[in-house]
Amino acid sequence: LAAAAKALAAAATVATALLHAVAWGVLLRACWPTLRDALAAPRPLLDLDVRFAPRDPAAASTPPTPSYAKSACARPVASRAKIDAADADAVRAAEAATGVGRKFIKGCGGDLREADRRWRAHRAWRTAVGADALLREPHPRFRAIKTCYPHYWCGRGRDGQPVYVERVGRVDAAGLAAAGVTIDDLVRHYVLLHEFTWTVLAPDRDGPASYQCVVLDVDGLQLAQCRGLRFEFVRRCAKVARDNYPERCSRMIVANAPGWFAVVWKLIRPLVDPNTVGKVRIVRPGAETLTALREVMDDAEIPAIYGGKNADPASSEDERRLADVIAKRAAAATPANGGAVRRQLTP
Repeated sequence: LAAAAKALAAAATVATALLHAVAWGVLLRACWPTLRDALAAPRPLLDLDVRFAPRDPAAASTPPTPSYAKSACARPVASRAKIDAADADAVRAAEAATGVGRKFIKGCGGDLREADRRWRAHRAWRTAVGADALLREPHPRFRAIKTCYPHYWCGRGRDGQPVYVERVGRVDAAGLAAAGVTIDDLVRHYVLLHEFTWTVLAPDRDGPASYQCVVLDVDGLQLAQCRGLRFEFVRRCAKVARDNYPERCSRMIVANAPGWFAVVWKLIRPLVDPNTVGKVRIVRPGAETLTALREVMDDAEIPAIYGGKNADPASSEDERRLADVIAKRAAAATPANGGAVRRQLTP
């Protein structure tokens, strides 16, 4: 009997290994075209990843720099190159002494030299993409993107943080293509959302109100879709967020995760910053998703599709504020001022 038990255990181990091998094989086959193209594609020496075309002289004047990016340039880093990132007073003092944004100092774990390097790269990126003027420019693809790519702020958490939902499994790729929306338009839209969030919705530079909770709803997403356009969009947006908006996500809830998502997460987890990994919670459909959301907000704010009482989450106050900004931008683009040309993204 003991020998039989050992034989069964060995067979189970072999079967498990074979199942894992098959799962990894399926994943690699699905993602290989994108990975092959990414490895073959030449990259510029200075990779800003997202660049806008030069600003049109007829466009509206540049608005004030957002509060989170007020320091025009970093000053020389003092000899003390490491501070306690958990000490808010020390972080503020380091910001005053070096000119480096406090979110970058905190995001680099108090490493002032690394924070200085990233801050300078961020300032160069803001100049290259014209980020300070994004909220003053027209956005003719706004309605098409909002219709074909469901995403919205459904409300606020108990600590006042905005709660942002993206339903990545419900993207209408054909509808986006029919409306003439390119991946560059999508990335530009993503940058605009960040600027709106940290300039209008959550302008605080530190504390709980300087973060937001992100709900990534993968319901309807298929393994074969984790490649191509979707993969490239996620890659570019992740780079924008990682390099230019650190310490802004309080937690990320991956909602309605299918069983195979665990395989994908094991593949990408080593590539994610350890601080971010600790903020990610993957939950299955139904009770798990609702429980995770209830840890953040009340039922009145939770969308009904997850078991809450919010029947129209896409019409929240924060969404109305965004729509108002977009409407004002459209009204400003009149023939009288030369019809401010929409800034395009280049690869």
